[in-house]
Amino acid sequence: MTNAATNLYAEPDGASQVVAAIQTGDLLTDGQKTGSAEAVIERSGHVIRSPWIWITTNKGQSGWAPATFFTPEKGDATHWLNQKRLSCYFGEAVAHQCDALSQQFEKVATQEETALWLRATQRLHDSMMQHLQQRPERVSETQAAHFRWLGEVFKTHVFQVLNNGRTPWVFLDYRTLQAQVQRSAGIQDDVFIELAFHVFPQDSIESAFPAWKFQLDDERSASRLGEGRHLELLAQMDKAASVCPLFMPEIEAWKNSLIKDILGENTSYWQPASRALDELKTIESRQFTCLNEADMQVIRQRIRDFETPEASGIKADLRSGM
Repeated sequence: MTNAATNLYAEPDGASQVVAAIQTGDLLTDGQKTGSAEAVIERSGHVIRSPWIWITTNKGQSGWAPATFFTPEKGDATHWLNQKRLSCYFGEAVAHQCDALSQQFEKVATQEETALWLRATQRLHDSMMQHLQQRPERVSETQAAHFRWLGEVFKTHVFQVLNNGRTPWVFLDYRTLQAQVQRSAGIQDDVFIELAFHVFPQDSIESAFPAWKFQLDDERSASRLGEGRHLELLAQMDKAASVCPLFMPEIEAWKNSLIKDILGENTSYWQPASRALDELKTIESRQFTCLNEADMQVIRQRIRDFETPEASGIKADLRSGM
């Protein structure tokens, strides 16, 4: 049903030929076809962005119109519009995948199902975010905010804009996931969620700035090596790895990120070099099982580097402002 008067166009383009005028309340048929770009419409001083959809009037006239001006007779209108948005930006296959994973999440009943759902969702999420960044349209600050609907599609995620408001993104909210896994059979997913709370302690939401990073601005960070956080998190990862084989890929990824934070060529350090050195020596002495020989080589090399920080080109003690 039409919820606002608009035109029906020959192409998914407001500059193309007008096929028919559509009035509020008109009944139409959804042609299940979506354009590959959104319509940008200005009405009453507001900019509306909407996918183009192919529809047919009750008089048999077919053409393109912005989906936001229509409401399905049955079902959830927000879900319907978001499916059209997904088809527009990512294709129908992705729209179906998002729908299936959303339904699957509600039915998760075991730790094995949690692991499978988490991995499938993360793969789809990563693919979608990469695709979004590669689209030819330049995303401005106001356009990035428009993608807030992605937070409705990924109900376990939180929408944010990165890079000074230019990049739309969604991050997993582990507290939302916890509410579901508490009802599932098995303890592995519960232990994994507890680890996630240690990795993202501020609000339990996935972030580009986990516990071992000190955020400097929207894009830059400094390592918190020397505060004991790396040591504490490695202990938590060791504990989780011993009881959570189902979630080893995720635990391993966090561990690798933490090791990269220690070794990173462009890493700067918030604490003085002496404190970072003390923590590295403690990590070396603990013999964590989650650290392999390559990881230990990194630790030992960094110890040698921090023994002569200036000669090694290490930029430390950013907190002092020096």
